[in-house]
Order: sequence, then C-alpha cells, then structure tokens
Amino acid sequence: MAWTGGLLLVWTIALEPFDPIRNNMTSDEFSFILLGLFEVFAGVLLLTSAAPILVSKIGRSQFFTKRWGPVLPVALAHPLATPVRTAVVMGMFSITVFSVIVLGGYTEQFDNYSSSFVEDTEGEFELMLTASRSRPLELSSDPLEWNLSTQLERDIDAVGKVYRSEVFLEDDLEERMPYILRGFDDGFAMHGGLPLHLWDESLGDTAEEAWISIGNRDDIVLVDASFGLELSTDGTGISSMSFSIGDSISLIDLSNPGNSRNVVVGGFLEQSSYLFSPGVWINSEIAVEQFDARLTRMYVSLSDDSQPSDDFDSSDVQTLSAAGKTAELRIASAELAEHLEEKLNDEGATVSIISDDVILIQSLVIAILGIFEGYLALGLIVGIAGIGVVTVRSVSERRRTIGILRALGYRRKMVTATFLIEVSWVGILGILNGVLVAIGFHYSLYRAFWEDQGADFTLPWASIVSILIGGWVLILLATVIPIRSASKVPPSAALRDI
Repeated sequence: MAWTGGLLLVWTIALEPFDPIRNNMTSDEFSFILLGLFEVFAGVLLLTSAAPILVSKIGRSQFFTKRWGPVLPVALAHPLATPVRTAVVMGMFSITVFSVIVLGGYTEQFDNYSSSFVEDTEGEFELMLTASRSRPLELSSDPLEWNLSTQLERDIDAVGKVYRSEVFLEDDLEERMPYILRGFDDGFAMHGGLPLHLWDESLGDTAEEAWISIGNRDDIVLVDASFGLELSTDGTGISSMSFSIGDSISLIDLSNPGNSRNVVVGGFLEQSSYLFSPGVWINSEIAVEQFDARLTRMYVSLSDDSQPSDDFDSSDVQTLSAAGKTAELRIASAELAEHLEEKLNDEGATVSIISDDVILIQSLVIAILGIFEGYLALGLIVGIAGIGVVTVRSVSERRRTIGILRALGYRRKMVTATFLIEVSWVGILGILNGVLVAIGFHYSLYRAFWEDQGADFTLPWASIVSILIGGWVLILLATVIPIRSASKVPPSAALRDI
C-alpha cells in the first residue's frame, strides 16, 4: 500500500509535465476533481501503511520507552494490523476536509478577485437611475431642474446619460449575435466613464481621454470584457464572439437589416463589465439617431467634499472605501438616493446605489458558497461522530486484548493513552492529509483559473486552523466515553473466553 500511494503521488505531482495522459486531457473542473481524489487516495494509502511503521520504530527508542513504556508501539499496532478499516476512516476524514478547504479557498479567492468590482462598476459615479425602453427616463442633464428637496442637488458634479438599443453584431466571418448597444453622452465621457481594461493608445493616454475621443467619433466603439476574456479551461471565449483592438464589427438594426454601421473596436471595459455593464458602447448620437436608442440609464456623481445632513439616519449605509471614496460621500449618496426615489417613484424609474448592487451580488455568491461549505463541515462532524461509533466497536472487539495487557502490567492510564493516541493518529492524519492535498489542489486551481485574471493567491487560513484544532478536539470528545470504558476493562477479561 505504501508503494502504491507513493507511486500515485509521484505520478500526480512530479510527473505532470511528462504525463501523456494529462497532456491530452482538457483542464476543466472534472479533470481537477479527479486529480484531487487521486491525490487524497494516494496520501491515505501512504499514511495508512508507511507512517505507523516509522512512528512505531521511533516509539521504541529509549527516549520514549523511558517515559511512556510500550504505549506508542501498542497504540499504532492496531491501525497497522487493520489497514483497510484504517484507510476507510482516514479516507473519510481526508475527502471531507479536502472538500471543505477547497471550497473555502475558492470562496476566499472569489472574494479577493471580486474586491475591485465596485470600483470597476461605478467609476467616479455613485448613483444610477434606470428605466425600461418602453418607459425611458425624461430628466434633464442639469440636476437643478430636478426640483429635489435637498441641498445635495448642488453637490452633484456630473450626470452621465446612457441610451440603450439592441442590434445584431456581425464579425468578419459574417457570424451574428444579438447584443446590447449603449450610447453615452458627453457628460458621461467627461467624468471618466467607466474604468477601461485596455484601449487603443492613439485614443489617449488615460481612460478618460479614450472615452472623450470615442465620444467624438462615430466609427469606434468600446466593448465589455466578455469579448476579450477567455475561459481558462479550454481557451474559448466567454462570449460566442471574440474581438481584439482594431477588429471591425458591423452593427445591424434588428428590425431593419438594411440599417447598419461598420465600427472598429477601440478598447475593453474592465473584467466585471460583462456582469454589470454589458454592451457595445458608442457615441450617443449614433445610438439614438440610427438605432432608436432610449434613455435607460443615468449615472450621477457627487463632489468629493459632499456632506450628508445631520438628521439623516446612516445606520444602514455601507461606507466601504472602494475607489478611495470617503464614508461621508457614501452616506451623502444614500441620502440623495432617497430624495431621487421620492421624485421618480411615479415615473417607473429605479434609483440604486451602484456599490450596494455590486456588493449584494457578491455577497449572494459568497453566501451560496458558504452554505455548501457549511454542509461539508457538517459532514465532517458526522464523520467524527462515526469514529466514536468505530471506537465503541473496537473496544468491544478488543476486550480480551485489553485484559491481557492489563494482566501484563498495563495500568488504566496506559490503556487510556493507547486509545487516545490511536484515535488521534487516525483522525489527525486523515485531516492533515486532506488539508495538505487541498492546499496543493487550491494552488493548482489558482494557476489554472485565477492567476491570469490578476487575482492574488490567498488561502483560507482561518478554516484550515479551525479544522485542524477543532477537528481534533471533536474527535477526543466523540471517543472519550468508549475510551473510558476501555480503561475500566479488568485483567480478568483475558480469561473469560477461555
């Protein structure tokens, strides 16, 4: 078993660059899960057979025998004599812990990766007014004409209008797909628009200059990140179409295919744009006049020195510091949002704090992952309860053996120590094997899926430490009753079956 486990570990780790099987496999979720299970299985085989022999030899050394006597070799003799049962129990712990750590690591990695979503989605704006194409917004670009009952209307330093339509996108291969066309006005561009991931440097040195340049052109567009991102699994694009800067796109009217316009890709929005701001972004005049775009979004920005009213209740306001914005600015934005809701309530428009919308979606994803992680942790607790049942059965089966040990001079404390070492050995090694394999597996996932997205490598250290320490404590609690029962077995138990 030790040789089998060792060879499996060498195959899964050291021989990866030379393995013809894995070189021909697609690096997707299924292949990673399969590889992880192989590594867990290999670790269990190696620890079940080789580790007890090594530790047992150490336990026979003069240093340990003077202090503990034969407790350590005797404690590890039973796991070594029943390798199948030991491997099953150890494997149960390893797989459960492996799953908990991997899922916790994925949650931690997503939290780290999505930490920039707020900044990428709102830019220099704080609020967004939205409406449908059937009932578009009808507000002036001058906030003083909105007749708001708050002094914060004078602190509004920018209003950006974004119009929406739907068109067919056609690439050089004459493949088509329906997509959103968004037209932005000068107010949106002059305030920096939304953060760009990449753009044609001839359009400007900064993202704001690129937005302004495209706003003055009718032949260049910006596209969301779905047209440039590739899946790490097989290299295909997130969208059915992929573009590069300088590629040509035909915008075709859905209702009138004869109405079309050829444009060139000038840049890409940040990576979160395909979730929160999908679309092809173009000069608003073209979108409105040629493709009948309607005003469905208005971005609102407050000046950096805006202050909320003294009587405004800010207890429910999230004052995160994304994009370097102060808590006072966040609170003032929430107050302005309330006044805008009162103004637009009867017009079918919705007022939202952009950062809150992004955080809500991010929190939902993390919460769902947390629920799965909780269920897996519950499975670990059930497994720990199972080792208590196994220990009860083991004590019942070994009463005669315990009686013989007592007759040979084993004291009750030595019996207790023997069983504590035995259950701790099986449980802790199973947990430790799952943790170590999960860390290596999580790093492989990071290299395959997250590194190219610019995310930093993070580990769920809190989960790892709590599982190691908490798991061991729960194992001791689950086995304390059968271990105490074992320590009470009298020497005469050795003679009862004779």
